[in-house]
Amino acid sequence: MAGLLLAVPVAAQRAGSGSAVPCAVPMRWSIEPIDRRFDLPADRALRAARAAAGLWERASSADLFDVSSAPGAPIFFEYDERQTTVEARRGREAVLDEKREEVERRRGALEATSDAHDAALEGYLRLVEEHRRVVRAYNDDVQQWSGREVPAEVEADLERRRQEIDDTARQLQVRQRVLNRRSDEIRQEVDDFNDRVESIAEEERAFARDFPVTASESGTYDETVTWENGRPVSVSRRIRIYQFSSYDDLVLVLAHEMGHALGLGHAPDDRAVMSEVFTTGLDIVSTGSVTALDERLLGERCPELVR
Repeated sequence: MAGLLLAVPVAAQRAGSGSAVPCAVPMRWSIEPIDRRFDLPADRALRAARAAAGLWERASSADLFDVSSAPGAPIFFEYDERQTTVEARRGREAVLDEKREEVERRRGALEATSDAHDAALEGYLRLVEEHRRVVRAYNDDVQQWSGREVPAEVEADLERRRQEIDDTARQLQVRQRVLNRRSDEIRQEVDDFNDRVESIAEEERAFARDFPVTASESGTYDETVTWENGRPVSVSRRIRIYQFSSYDDLVLVLAHEMGHALGLGHAPDDRAVMSEVFTTGLDIVSTGSVTALDERLLGERCPELVR
């Protein structure tokens, strides 16, 4: 009497161990209808998924994925409070970035103004020192004629020099008033600038309070495997995307979940595609390939797929 073959479906949510049926390539993926609140056209999502697949395929000797509009394992885009938070954060951050840029422009202008004022002040001090030298020389010459009859031509020369000294003194007084007034204006500009910096710092503190750094899933990979006699007979795979802040971030989230589909676990390096903690802004997409650590993980899990 033949025994019954027991079919046991097992649902494996995304975990550090990756797929229970690894290295089963090529895998076909398709983009499911996208919630319009993502503001993500289907063709752009498809391009991102293909770019994510390409990151892995450049590290492999095989065709790992087929991403197209034809039916395949679904990639869902599920809009919830996670993406709402991302968009709110992105909007606030854009405003803060504009204010930071404005502060840097003001800082540069203020530094240039201060440098010009310092140069003017140094020039004024040089004129003052030269004026003092002229006055000392004049006084020495006057002292030489003390108690003596002064020739007319000498007296005329001394009078001319005295008038020049008086004229220079008046000019220096005018320049000093101008410099003092400008110093007061610059001090006020510095105070206003510091107030602006503190105001933005308070906005940044409020931003940090409103958007604390917390761990929330950007995406998940899960699968349902049907087993017969200890062997998989069918695998139903799914990727769900919940949040991303840019096209490159979307590519990395997709690449991460595709890595789980290949059977890869998490990498102990936050710069890797397979890092458990997703870091926005990683410069991986522009390189066109996963990191060396990701490639090593792929080679350890699926040696037949690596060059």
